Amino acid sequence: MTDTATTDTPAIRTRMSPNLELNQLVAQRQAAGEPLVHLGFGESRLPPFEPLVERVAVGARQTAYGPVAGDLAVRAAGAGWFTRRRLPTEPDQVVVAPGSKPLLMALDLVVPGDVLLPRPAWNTYAPQAALAGKRALAVEIPAECGGIPDPGALRERIRAARTAGHDPRILVLTLPDNPTGTLAPPHLVRELCAIAEQEDLLIVSDEIYRDVMHDPATPYLSPAEVAPERTVVTSGLSKSLAVGGWRIGIARFPLGPWGEAIRAGVLSAASEIWSTLARPMQEA
Repeated sequence: MTDTATTDTPAIRTRMSPNLELNQLVAQRQAAGEPLVHLGFGESRLPPFEPLVERVAVGARQTAYGPVAGDLAVRAAGAGWFTRRRLPTEPDQVVVAPGSKPLLMALDLVVPGDVLLPRPAWNTYAPQAALAGKRALAVEIPAECGGIPDPGALRERIRAARTAGHDPRILVLTLPDNPTGTLAPPHLVRELCAIAEQEDLLIVSDEIYRDVMHDPATPYLSPAEVAPERTVVTSGLSKSLAVGGWRIGIARFPLGPWGEAIRAGVLSAASEIWSTLARPMQEA
């Protein structure tokens, strides 16, 4: 007799993200009394900034859902944050969410095409592409830094992928990078933006580590300064303010019809997945 429950059921992805899996394992062993130094997860475990805690307490009294994109006040604050970093931004370009990770996932869900990634890259980019039914096309990084693909190798990877029938349309950059801890210099960012223009790629610039660079005087160039009409920037408070568990993420979308369409698609996905960022977190 055939076991239809086995043969007719599609495969289900059951592997947990390895950094979260490791974090849980370390927490279990520490709770059991083992003296471990935890270096496997991207959080500082510093105490939170007290004024933020006070704002969360104020926000706890706000129990209505509110807009999917976030309240106007929080989007205006996010627009100001980007503007102070040389990215003039209007509130209607901004979406807040429970962490930057769901924003990255939503982009994979609503923007067509396969995803070009540097190798190595943060361990979530490729699984998210797979969950969205896309191919993750890895490209080796240049010798001087991580977080970006080598420009020459990127051109070749795009050509080869299209020859093989794939459809690379999204280029993910991480500035500064996780896992190498390096920052791509401006000349390479400009070169990659030129390739994105020539190949009609959407750039997703993950800039969540921007405010924790060791030397703030280090030259920093966001792709959104070079190719603003085709760059989505994601960030959050997890790293710079050490509140990863609060899950506060933000995205800045391009002006113009394409950016507006992508933002609308992300809001559509958000409305069906996370609804809105929790009101206490919006207050923070």
